[in-house]
Amino acid sequence: MPLQLRPATRVEALPNAALAKLARFLSSCARAGSMPLEEVDGFFAALIVGPVRGNPHEHWFAVFGGDMSTLPAGPREHVDENLDLLCRHWHSIEDTLAQGLPVGPLLLEDLSDATRGQTWARGFLRGVDTHRDRWDDLINDPMRRAALTPMIALAGDSNAADGARRADLLTDTTFALSFLFHHFRPAAGMPATAGPSALH
Repeated sequence: MPLQLRPATRVEALPNAALAKLARFLSSCARAGSMPLEEVDGFFAALIVGPVRGNPHEHWFAVFGGDMSTLPAGPREHVDENLDLLCRHWHSIEDTLAQGLPVGPLLLEDLSDATRGQTWARGFLRGVDTHRDRWDDLINDPMRRAALTPMIALAGDSNAADGARRADLLTDTTFALSFLFHHFRPAAGMPATAGPSALH
């Protein structure tokens, strides 16, 4: 499955071959409610930048759409290896943001070889919904909730988000993730009082 590399410098990011392997594993586990890799990336991003600290193990049920015991039969070491890749992917996002480096969406090419970002954005909003009550202060602030604008626009996949506008929205997600991470974790660098002024 073709992958578009994350458009930013990454620290200890999974190599493309490992991402492709992980994408195949998630595809093999597909069932109602499970996530493809692009959606997982958006989901993880929201959980990492959001107000509740956690770890990927807490979210396997959401990622796989159910209990792990009902995954397709296979060697346990194969499952464990891919769970380890998911954990490494989570921590590479977190470590990159903590060092003040940009992180953008990991996008899979669709059947038309386009990288639209809709699946990623829907995963991100799903992550927000996981702890929705803890996001309320930001969502109810007219200025700071602008950080969610690119994700909402991409998730809707409207005609207004095609072409150059879509490219701008994908770029804006990078600024938004950095702002949100430092908004909820001011000790990591950027003051929490800073607004998402870099967003369109």
